[in-house]
Amino acid sequence: MKKALSLWLSIALIAVMIPLSSVHAAKYLPYVTVGELSEGLAWYLEYDESADVESYGFINTAGKVVVPAKYDWVMNFHDGLAPVMLNEKWGMIDKTGKIVIQPSYDSIGEQFVDGLMLVAKGEKWGFINKAGELVIEAKYESASSFGSGIAPVVLDGKPFYIDTTGKQVFEANYDTIYNFLEGFAIYNEGDYWGYIDATGKEIVAPKYDLAYPFQNGLAPVLKGDLWGFIDTTGKEVIKPQYEDVYSFNEGLAAFMKDGLWGFIDKSGKVIVKPKYDEVYFEFNEGLAIVGRYINDEETARGYIDATGKEVTKFAVNFMGGSFENGYAIASDGDDQSYYFLKSPLLAPVSAKPTASKVMVNGKAVSFEAYNIGGNNYFKLRDLALAVNGTDKNFEVSFDKAKNAVNLLANKAYTPVGGELAAGTSQAVKSASPTASTIYVDGAEAPLKAYNIGGNNYFKLRDIAKVFNIGVTWDASTSTIGIDTSLPYTE
Repeated sequence: MKKALSLWLSIALIAVMIPLSSVHAAKYLPYVTVGELSEGLAWYLEYDESADVESYGFINTAGKVVVPAKYDWVMNFHDGLAPVMLNEKWGMIDKTGKIVIQPSYDSIGEQFVDGLMLVAKGEKWGFINKAGELVIEAKYESASSFGSGIAPVVLDGKPFYIDTTGKQVFEANYDTIYNFLEGFAIYNEGDYWGYIDATGKEIVAPKYDLAYPFQNGLAPVLKGDLWGFIDTTGKEVIKPQYEDVYSFNEGLAAFMKDGLWGFIDKSGKVIVKPKYDEVYFEFNEGLAIVGRYINDEETARGYIDATGKEVTKFAVNFMGGSFENGYAIASDGDDQSYYFLKSPLLAPVSAKPTASKVMVNGKAVSFEAYNIGGNNYFKLRDLALAVNGTDKNFEVSFDKAKNAVNLLANKAYTPVGGELAAGTSQAVKSASPTASTIYVDGAEAPLKAYNIGGNNYFKLRDIAKVFNIGVTWDASTSTIGIDTSLPYTE
């Protein structure tokens, strides 16, 4: 199985990133190497040839240096903090470059989880809090990051899990133990792998030849020579049948059949037929990068969208990174040839004001709504306020750090001001696809949205379907009905 972990992505990006041949006028960044974007910043490398010294810093998507290159090594930002190495010791900086945890550790994790970060003093591991205080003594021979409030550790050769106070929660008498992701951890006994929950209860007996963590509710498992997927109950929802797979992301997973790669959805339905020789990244912001062999030495690479449409020109040796907020790093493969590539999905489209009358539970309500491609798109917060106080109400929030829109069902909406302020202009406007990730009750949802004038507009029927709100259409009066007493129907 190919697992696109962030560290692996960074390494892959350094090694093989090459740009689209169609981007002839791209402005290259004046740095030896540029890494993947994380929270709006990308690390960059400067090399002093005379002193044979490499140093790392961070730039923003405008190419401006935010953190000057002075560190021996850096990792990506998570929740506003990034690990950095200085004089062979690890600490952490914030996004302004301020050192928030002094470089004093011999090794460090990638990010804080459950408020704690894995660190090493010499050969021993412990945990610090965000104040930099060593709250769990560095005494373990081995340890991994927290998840679900517990972390795996080994002390005097004995494996077990501890809570965030350092107290032992339960023993783990397995050959290998791992940290928890999405409430479950993999373990192995002998040659076989299974899963436990955060109480130590066995959820899936060790019966697979290999297993990987859950991601977006499903986990890849290997039985014999074939991969499939299980859900959190252990049910094989997609039977082992593939030669290789990626984890699910944005509702799709790459699979290999007869030596070629395609993509399936969570039901196992083939969305992109297997026709590519390589897949380099999971879907991110609606795009994945794939390649097909030209000959024994050359590979043409490009991006496809979630329908399998090739949305960029395929070029020999091209490679780009994962997109974040509409941008990715790309390069033509030589030093000082990196640039920021804008997502091809962010091309604006025309949005025409909706002329239809809108009734909400029998009452006329004025919305600023637009017709895009034959579908009506409503301002998300307008819809939330319009159904507030009913049994179909929902809350809306935005996580700026993660660029995520969060929707919570059966929760009262909190107005922020400006809702249902219908515009009077009938001018056609430009709408750009929203780069934000959408979550419904904590689960990622493949909802398409457009940004118009700084606000997110969603397809009415998409939101109605999610929250089971009735939608009607009266062609004789050109009236859209929104009825919270009715269930959603197609």
